Amino acid sequence: RAAGKSDISIPWKDFEKMKETKNFIFLFAREKGVEQVFPIRKANFDSVASLEEFKRFVDEKRPL
Repeated sequence: RAAGKSDISIPWKDFEKMKETKNFIFLFAREKGVEQVFPIRKANFDSVASLEEFKRFVDEKRPL
């Protein structure tokens, strides 16, 4: 995420879950004890295959 002139990244270990709705994928992270939600529009993906690849990637990277 970008904040002003700074780019901030969140380690994958901080992402706890992913939820999918009709139009969005929500990634939930806990950073310093505070839950944050990152919405990703499915329309941003150029194909169903790239959307599925992203979901597999998230499943592989987040902690069990």
